Amino acid sequence: MKSAERPTTAAFGFHDRIQIGVTAFGRGVFASCDYQPGDVVVNFEAKFVSEATRYTIQIDAKCHLNTEGNPGSLLNHSCAPNCAFDPQNLVLIAKKKIKTGEELTFDYLTTEWEMSSPFECMCQSPECVGTVRGMKFATLKALEFPTNPLECESSSQPD
Repeated sequence: MKSAERPTTAAFGFHDRIQIGVTAFGRGVFASCDYQPGDVVVNFEAKFVSEATRYTIQIDAKCHLNTEGNPGSLLNHSCAPNCAFDPQNLVLIAKKKIKTGEELTFDYLTTEWEMSSPFECMCQSPECVGTVRGMKFATLKALEFPTNPLECESSSQPD
């Protein structure tokens, strides 16, 4: 990462465990410390709305967590994410070991039935679903995820 792209917390006032930085596609949220599988990475303030927007995370059929104005609004999608959203506790959980400086991502298909702003995924992972429109439109390939999206990968991964 170039020094001009180094994540910063100063302009945003976020706590010291995450930072906002520049990605190839705009801004994103980055780890400012190492995380182990199961660690809470981000706590969300409970602000709910009934309509989906680009800045909400779907909690149930008619309830969406509004992340606008906080770091959650900058969390990017990946089809092979390192985090998962826990809707019961309104937290983002590390799914695997995350090193300082890594971008924090989660799979939008694990929370969104129908995206208010569909987009072409550019994660380039072998699991990539292509167009992210919501679970309503998912292919069988996209539906192949653990029954518990918070299930952590083996903690015996090599560093």
